Amino acid sequence: MHRELSATYGMNWYDNPACGFDTGTLERTAHAKDKLHRDGYTVDPQHVVASLSFGFWVALLGKGLGKGIGGAKCNYEMTLWRPCLYRAFPHAKMRRTEIHKPIDYLRTFRNRIAHHEPIFTRHLEADYRQILTITGWMCPSTRD
Repeated sequence: MHRELSATYGMNWYDNPACGFDTGTLERTAHAKDKLHRDGYTVDPQHVVASLSFGFWVALLGKGLGKGIGGAKCNYEMTLWRPCLYRAFPHAKMRRTEIHKPIDYLRTFRNRIAHHEPIFTRHLEADYRQILTITGWMCPSTRD
């Protein structure tokens, strides 16, 4: 996703108003940059991208919530998906909403594991197949 955003909006895409980010996304990027600065890291694309959460990336596949800079209503379909993010999933040939839902499900699953919630009763084979499917949307050879 970073590669495609950079190709369309520049390496510092997270600072480009043309992305049309909502206030939540703007706050997350500002927080990431502030933390990097406080911790003595260079605030550059490499470090900013690495410091953004999985939830941040999943949210970019959402519709954009609320308002952005200047109070304009956000529409990630028009500012992110159609101009560039669809290219991050070249083997999906699906709409943004069809991609967002399973990736958001994966985010929730990952968070349950990270917070040590029990997953023993889940159909783990189906979860694994879903991970492989999503990976295949981006790169079939990585999936294989």
